[in-house]
Amino acid sequence: MIINDIDTTLKIHDNFNLEQKTSFLFQHGKPCTNYIVENYFFVPKNLGFNQEAIKRDTFYKRVQNYVRFKSPICTLKQIAYDSRQNPFLKLDAVIEKVTSSDDLASLTEYEIELKRTGSAIKAALRDYVMFLRDSKTEDDLYVKFINNYCEYSDEIIKKLHKIWEKLHSPGVDSEMLKKFLWMEEACLVFINEFSDNLIFLTRKKLDRKSEVFLNCELSLLKLIEKNNKTKEKKHKQKTPSCKKDLEEFLFRKGVLKKYISSVLFLNINHQKEPRRAEHVLYAIAAGIAMIVSILGAIYFQQRYDTFSFPVITALIISYMFKDRIKAIFQNIFSSLLSKYYYDYKIKITDKFHGTFVGTCWQRFRFLNLKEVPKEITFFRLKNPLEALQRDITGENIFVYKKKIELFPRNIHAISQDINGVNDIMRLNVKDFLDNMDNPKSTVFVMKQAGYEWEDASKFYYINLCTYMKSQNVDKRIYYRIKLNRNGIKSIKTLQ
Repeated sequence: MIINDIDTTLKIHDNFNLEQKTSFLFQHGKPCTNYIVENYFFVPKNLGFNQEAIKRDTFYKRVQNYVRFKSPICTLKQIAYDSRQNPFLKLDAVIEKVTSSDDLASLTEYEIELKRTGSAIKAALRDYVMFLRDSKTEDDLYVKFINNYCEYSDEIIKKLHKIWEKLHSPGVDSEMLKKFLWMEEACLVFINEFSDNLIFLTRKKLDRKSEVFLNCELSLLKLIEKNNKTKEKKHKQKTPSCKKDLEEFLFRKGVLKKYISSVLFLNINHQKEPRRAEHVLYAIAAGIAMIVSILGAIYFQQRYDTFSFPVITALIISYMFKDRIKAIFQNIFSSLLSKYYYDYKIKITDKFHGTFVGTCWQRFRFLNLKEVPKEITFFRLKNPLEALQRDITGENIFVYKKKIELFPRNIHAISQDINGVNDIMRLNVKDFLDNMDNPKSTVFVMKQAGYEWEDASKFYYINLCTYMKSQNVDKRIYYRIKLNRNGIKSIKTLQ
């Protein structure tokens, strides 16, 4: 069966950062899989994002890269009730192994399994809420889904409590209990957070005055209240009641999330891609400059005396131009090499086992329109107003390319539950904003009762085409990014 082994999403991370998450799926039997992701940006020239202002190193300072395993695939029902995919089964087996021996390696395995279980619970909660958000269901069926959510969440909480009882006993290492309490509190935070999302979603989907809505809201509020009492009693964490408490709560929630997800994140080691051909071509450039300089000197020495003024002048001029000729040819060769060589090579390893997972190559460069494939530029022709603006101001084009090579067999040796890797790229857009006009402008508006001056937002568009290629996928996705001087306003996916 052919599967889509690569997919990507683009979203606003905050006012000044775009976040692109690309998922790579693989089959464990294959020794190696390769993927290519190319991002073509089309930026109006009047924003000043060009080769003179933005050098390669400046761009990479604006880019943050994270690589992590995809969360284990497991439904909320499978976690709540015993099944083959239930992560609690593995966790129970590891706890039995650790409590029956003093092996330090087993303690590390225990912490890894704790975090994997927490990650699976978070992913299952997220998938359940996303399903309800995207589905169009009748009210009765929606209520059933909400009740199931509360039931499954309650069963998960009971399973966590049983583990706590097992660890909260004489002879068990206190460090084991401490790590479990971090994981349990994180899971309670996840359940409350997604329950909060469901309350907000239910307010949009159902009539707030209806009995159906009140029943759904009451069920979710009871679940949140029960979790808050557990946190107060077992984790000594009071429900936030003032601004200071809320700030502390947000900080604690962020730390707990990172603690759980840390098991999925991989180490990435950036290295500049060695360009052996570059050294050879630079040496050739120096040789060409030297040949020109020597030929000039020989010519004048044949026509004039060795120590005459014309010969000395020619030698000085040839020396002056030798370095310039060398620099010109070095720039030409460097430009040619940038088309075929990557800027950075990133080694990806598992942080717990040190296993080599794969390699990522990165390249950034500006392009002229002729260098861009026609399939990439096609979408820009659909908006006549933007085409008019492009004719007036022009545009700068740059591409950020990644080539990824993964080794499924190595990943399979770490865990058989992992079937994919997520590459997360955040791009800071502040360099796009420096030359923008004020974000608001006053507009004269005629109305039935007279006229008014109203404030209107002033914005710019940046077009982006993401091209993805793998064994099974050859796909392009087009985006229009709306910005003003205050940051990113919206992202629209174009058909």
